[in-house]
Amino acid sequence: MPTRTDSGNLAAYLSILSPVVACFEFLCRYWDHGGILRAINSVFKKLKIGILEAGLLNQKVADRFEPYPLMFASFLGKANRDLSFQAFSVVQAEMPASIHDCDGWLITGSRHGVYENLEWMLRLQAFICELAAERVPLVGICFGHQIIAQALGGEVVKSDKGWGVGLQYYHIDRRQSWMREAAPQIGIYTFHQDQVVRCPASASVFLSSAFCPYAGLNYGA
Repeated sequence: MPTRTDSGNLAAYLSILSPVVACFEFLCRYWDHGGILRAINSVFKKLKIGILEAGLLNQKVADRFEPYPLMFASFLGKANRDLSFQAFSVVQAEMPASIHDCDGWLITGSRHGVYENLEWMLRLQAFICELAAERVPLVGICFGHQIIAQALGGEVVKSDKGWGVGLQYYHIDRRQSWMREAAPQIGIYTFHQDQVVRCPASASVFLSSAFCPYAGLNYGA
């Protein structure tokens, strides 16, 4: 989902920064040369995006890199300069007052596991259910993807398959409208152990692999 400027360096930081941001960079450069950016642009055009910060940078690198909300704002701003952003650090108990405070929402990755059921996670899941009920646009990245699934009736666990690290290949099970001339499969850099193991009834799978059967989920389509 980005171009080669600051975001072009994200893959190099895979071991210490959000791996899914690096995945976006890979997708943009090697899959349809911006198809992901067009997808975000078509959904979030001229809208205010609320970034729900579900994780904090490791203190060892926090003084060297921007926090996740700024990373995503910089990244998405390359898709559409008309976008505006507001960050809410849900991991630090900062929740939006209303699901309508922004036009669309993005939940970041996190070092936490959804199954920890911390108080802030339970509040976030309630917020997700409100968004789903009102069909407000929502994107989940890594932990964000997992907590959306859990909130809407799925299940997330620490997988007994172990860690998925490095380049993994995923089959495109259901082609999305923004996947112009997409190949049957894509390669994405990954770094995770937690997985969605039960898909919500309202979700359809569009990306999967033998290691991660529910890698990409779409709701309400």
